[in-house]
Amino acid sequence: MLESLLPSEVVDALKKLDEKNVYEIRIRDGRKIKINYSGKYVALADGRKTIIAEPGLCAKIMTKACDFSLYSVNNQIIQGFVTVENGVRIGLCGEIVRENDGIKTVKNFNSLNIRIPHDVVNCSNVVFSQIFCAPGIYNSLIVSAPGKGKTTMLRDLSRKLSRENMNVLIVDERNEICAVNGGKAYYDIGENCDIITFGGKEFAFSYGIRTMAPDVIVTDELMTIQDVSAIQLAMAGGVRVIASVHAGDIEELQNKTYLQGLLSSKSVDRFIVLSSEETGKLQAVYDKNLRRIK
Repeated sequence: MLESLLPSEVVDALKKLDEKNVYEIRIRDGRKIKINYSGKYVALADGRKTIIAEPGLCAKIMTKACDFSLYSVNNQIIQGFVTVENGVRIGLCGEIVRENDGIKTVKNFNSLNIRIPHDVVNCSNVVFSQIFCAPGIYNSLIVSAPGKGKTTMLRDLSRKLSRENMNVLIVDERNEICAVNGGKAYYDIGENCDIITFGGKEFAFSYGIRTMAPDVIVTDELMTIQDVSAIQLAMAGGVRVIASVHAGDIEELQNKTYLQGLLSSKSVDRFIVLSSEETGKLQAVYDKNLRRIK
């Protein structure tokens, strides 16, 4: 898919690398193209030649990514990203166009962050053993710094929960967990999973609970008080929730103001902290009182 979006010299350079270690491609007009390779940012080079993004490259990539119709995906653009085939997500920067009290669109793109997803089957084995308590699961929060495997972990947990014959609702606000295209998930998420894509958590949780009666909801990236309120209402109604949040460690988590109500309610049974050094590796487990148990 990237071959249709990127210049040939970029594609040729990427082909010389081990693709499973490429996590991000950062493109800034007029500057070096950099990649996140095995957790480290390095300049992309073809041989000894460092590749520089030509002026206007970001706009060209976005036009192709949107199938030459930016308007058709404007609902994503105003949220700062576009999801394309195979779960690839393009984060974007540019000129914000405001209308009344909201954002009308973004134009004059000048920076892109192309995030490459990786599906790692059974990567959640250790984590699953900490949150699964037959015949149910603990309400859990997956905690890690950006790019350290939260979404991949959530996808694998969804598969495992499905295999336990639980009805799993995946609220996939950015379409990264399932990579739905044309109504079909690109990734194997199990036969007992239902998916709501591109819906805000406040709406999707309420809608999904009423329509699908899930045993557990899996969702990515709690970012606002509204997100937190959505999962608290679900938990209060007896629906189990597994979600993720950006934080480097448990101390940083405790300092996030929008999480204070959730933490004080003690409705989250397990806080699963992933390593900031090694992608996808379990670092620690805390209980509802934030006492370390592993």
